[in-house]
Amino acid sequence: AAGKSQFALQLSLFAQLPQQQKGLSGSTCYITTSSTLQTSRLVQIMKTNSLLLEADCDLKDIHTLATPTIPHLIHVLSEIISPFIDSLGDKAGFKPVRLLVIDALAELFHTLEKTTTSTLVERSRNIAQISFLLHDLVRKHKLAVLVLNEVVDVFDRPGPAHEESETLLYSEQARWFSRAHSIPGENTKEASLGMVWANVVNTRILLSRTGRRRFLDDVELPSLKRLKTVDSSGRSSAQTSSDLALIRRLSVIFSTVSQPASVDFVVTEAGISAISGSNATCSEEDTRTRKATLPLQKTLPTSKPASNWDHERYQMSPLDVGLVDGWTKPAEETFQAEDPPEDEWDGYWATNTISQAELDALDKTPST
Repeated sequence: AAGKSQFALQLSLFAQLPQQQKGLSGSTCYITTSSTLQTSRLVQIMKTNSLLLEADCDLKDIHTLATPTIPHLIHVLSEIISPFIDSLGDKAGFKPVRLLVIDALAELFHTLEKTTTSTLVERSRNIAQISFLLHDLVRKHKLAVLVLNEVVDVFDRPGPAHEESETLLYSEQARWFSRAHSIPGENTKEASLGMVWANVVNTRILLSRTGRRRFLDDVELPSLKRLKTVDSSGRSSAQTSSDLALIRRLSVIFSTVSQPASVDFVVTEAGISAISGSNATCSEEDTRTRKATLPLQKTLPTSKPASNWDHERYQMSPLDVGLVDGWTKPAEETFQAEDPPEDEWDGYWATNTISQAELDALDKTPST
């Protein structure tokens, strides 16, 4: 409910805009895994978004296919997509494919089986193969690729993991490439699929629900219809609780083309709209702090944000409804479980290892 699918649907339409309007002048291949393409929502965005009303956008330029299993997805990426993209170049009236969307990759890896060495190796092999196929499509056809992922809960576990140590722990390092820290509580979630997937993506964007609501008007959100109601006399009536818009947060965790940044947004009939004045980027001091905490240093950082990620960095507006007292306290202090659950992967690797024979077999496995 953070707005991932809304983000993907809107990009599928905006990719059809001409380059003068910051579009790609192309079509989209939209691959689903556990659901179907929301065509009714696409039509709603096209009819209500002012940028799309006068543009040459059509559902025929969004090509969709379902891949309910990992073998289905690998087959589509390796055998179907490339010939299909080539065939569109010979068809009149169709835009070339410029965007590929997978909604959503992590759902294919849901399993009830017990985590073992073989299942971890198999998952890593599948992720690596999917990544190779996606990068190959990008290279051949000059595509932009958007892969939707999921988040998992993060538990702050006090103990030996926070003490000075020369051992690199994934739970400590993941906060730099899998979590965001722009507002309180945002770092209680992190991207799934682990380090294998994190190492193959160029940009990671986290969408989250803030739990905040506020009244918005045309000054803050020009693309949103006015939330103020007008009576028969032409006067604006008082706003009610039904006029409150749910505030969500978009944070760029890392990117090859931009600095980490965050912005508040709302989901409306016209799609996703950013709230004016809510954007924030990491300062030079923040950037130096992130660079200074590389894995090469002897003393590892704790799981709590550095001191410069203090309350002044949090983007909390006084207009937000439901602003609670004491919100400046770090989110970790609000969760004080007596016995935090042990991390699944840390617990597994503490008692299991991958044999050299299995590693050799994985290295010999062909990529395609």
